[in-house]
Amino acid sequence: MIGPPVDDPGAASGGDRGRPRRPGVGILLGLAAVLHVGLFVLEAWPAPRRLAGDELRYSAQAARLAAGQPVARDLLWPPGYPRFVAAAMTVGGESAVRALQWLLLLGCLVLVADLGRRLCAPGVGVEAALLLACYPPFVAFACYLWPEIPHLFLALAAVWLLAFRSRSLFWLATAGVALGLALLLKSLLTPFLPLLLAPLLGERSRRLSHRLSGALAVVAALGFTVAPVVWGNARSEGFFGIADSSVFNLWVGLEDTSRTAAGEDVALRELLRYRAAGETFAARQAAARGWIGERLRQRGPGAVAVGQLARQPFRLFDHGSFLGEQLPGGAFFARGWGYREIPQWAPPLLRAWSGAVYVALLLGGVAGLAVAFPWRGRWQRVALLFVAYHFLLFLALHVKTRYRVPLLPVAALYTAVAAEAIRRAGAGGIAASLREHPWRWAAGGVVAILVLVLAFAGGAVDAAAAAEPPAVE
Repeated sequence: MIGPPVDDPGAASGGDRGRPRRPGVGILLGLAAVLHVGLFVLEAWPAPRRLAGDELRYSAQAARLAAGQPVARDLLWPPGYPRFVAAAMTVGGESAVRALQWLLLLGCLVLVADLGRRLCAPGVGVEAALLLACYPPFVAFACYLWPEIPHLFLALAAVWLLAFRSRSLFWLATAGVALGLALLLKSLLTPFLPLLLAPLLGERSRRLSHRLSGALAVVAALGFTVAPVVWGNARSEGFFGIADSSVFNLWVGLEDTSRTAAGEDVALRELLRYRAAGETFAARQAAARGWIGERLRQRGPGAVAVGQLARQPFRLFDHGSFLGEQLPGGAFFARGWGYREIPQWAPPLLRAWSGAVYVALLLGGVAGLAVAFPWRGRWQRVALLFVAYHFLLFLALHVKTRYRVPLLPVAALYTAVAAEAIRRAGAGGIAASLREHPWRWAAGGVVAILVLVLAFAGGAVDAAAAAEPPAVE
């Protein structure tokens, strides 16, 4: 093995003696600065970007809340983000929202840098953070009215507190509040919470009573944070939870036809059908469950599973992006949304830039996994389980490229781990590792080819499938 990351908080935070020079850091920093300024300029010039998709809903709800008007509950979406936007809008309109989200994006980068420094090696975190800072589709979310950046900041803050402040009940309770606020923005993290607490319970250097009290502090603070929303939903809809889009997204995932996220989008059509299926949330949920059951009876569970496996991974890894869909030639742009009157040189530049960084994240992430094998660290295993959780989840649920935003820090950290290990080993170390672990590198090569196929071949597979003559029954 070339040299895996460590998983001892503080073990990698010592001096930087013997650390190889990194001339690329200055280049990445310069590119990041150009990118951030450029994306914020394009948001308003030469014409304001037109809000796309759920941004229209978030903006309208936030405007009503800022004006002191009520907003109807819709249990497909958590209520937190419109309130976040409304609070910022009272200070300075949508510009204040974007400024605050950019500060939270910087906070995400700082947290990634410190997580990498403490859990991997000196310099790894900085390089991972700079790689994220240079990825246009990630940075663009600071400009958009979507909850991705605030949610990611709260989740990363909670992980940082759980990893490095686990001996303080106060900070563990703070982590619980952060997790609760994250769930009020996006509820996808909910089923993963027990695994997020596993490292806390697995600290063998502490007494069991201390570990249990720490976990209880996290859970209690989380519950206290979300309790008002849960209680309000229970009183109005008889639903004990924050929000639940899983049944709807499962149905839409079964209805998806394209292998690219920018292909045919059936979500709006099915949303209208879902809303027309009943007067209450419970009635609509029951109707959606009925549609799913009917589909399984018609085709059989095996055929449905094979169909999902043949389509959804392409959508999850698709090289397209929410940014690209809003540029000329993108699906959202064709609907009248996104960047209007944008300079002709900007779309090809942003697409090429995004594609290059995305390939680096894919291949670097795979290489980092190979370098770090076997994955022994507690938080290293949590990160891998987090990736596996998303992959398995989106084999069934409807998936868009923005859903992989929470996975980007993991990919960036493993990419930086691979780069650090290769620099330290040099050509001789790499050759020795190839001789010592040929099967590991062979497996890594196969996985790298697979993810590239999934990222770039979805459109071609769709075209080939459309060209096939229909089967004769």
